[in-house]
Amino acid sequence: MVAIMCIAMAAAAHGSVKVAGNAKSPTLRVSHKGVAEIGWTTTAGTRRHALVYRDGTIRWSQRIATRDVSSPSRSNRLPLAVAVRQTPDGRLWALQSWRRLRGGPMELRFSRWRCAPTRLTLNATCCKWKGENIAGRASFHGKPVHGFSATPEGVPLDKFGRNVYLDTRRGGQWRRMLGILARRPHGRFNLWIRPPPPLARDAVPSHHQRPEPWMGTWPRRPRLDPQLTFLDA
Repeated sequence: MVAIMCIAMAAAAHGSVKVAGNAKSPTLRVSHKGVAEIGWTTTAGTRRHALVYRDGTIRWSQRIATRDVSSPSRSNRLPLAVAVRQTPDGRLWALQSWRRLRGGPMELRFSRWRCAPTRLTLNATCCKWKGENIAGRASFHGKPVHGFSATPEGVPLDKFGRNVYLDTRRGGQWRRMLGILARRPHGRFNLWIRPPPPLARDAVPSHHQRPEPWMGTWPRRPRLDPQLTFLDA
């Protein structure tokens, strides 16, 4: 029924950095000073570059002047990755591409971290009141990921708050369902999905009775939203 999830987070550090939308042919290089150079081609066919510094600051239309000290990494299975590289100090550097917002562009995002990336768990319990309960937790190196302020609707109001995004499989494709806040103090989220009301016999569905976004057909293994990966200091 329900499916994948991705989240966005930050705890003792920043989340990933959005570099471009609908980027093609992305490349990643790293200098000995820890500055990342990202290259990509726009939809108009123009080649662009940007530098990302250790604090997440981006400087557009610039390139590193020294050689690339990173090498491809095959030891890290990072979801949605288009490039994963490692430097001699053990840091991992990555570019990931995914559609974060329903109807939005494919976002090219950059991140950097040490050791294991952010961990996201997901469990589904069937079938209370003919519905399904989806619950999970976000953590980084064993510590919960959550913000400290949010709206009643679950929109984060500080730089630490993050949302988990859930997708369902419909029509042979994974489609966005909704986002839900990872809450303090444990970084947990919980969602009860109720079934749609049944149609009367021989009734023709109206535009108010179209299948809901969460009416999927097959569960998918959880994946991590690029924003789960930290930029370390």
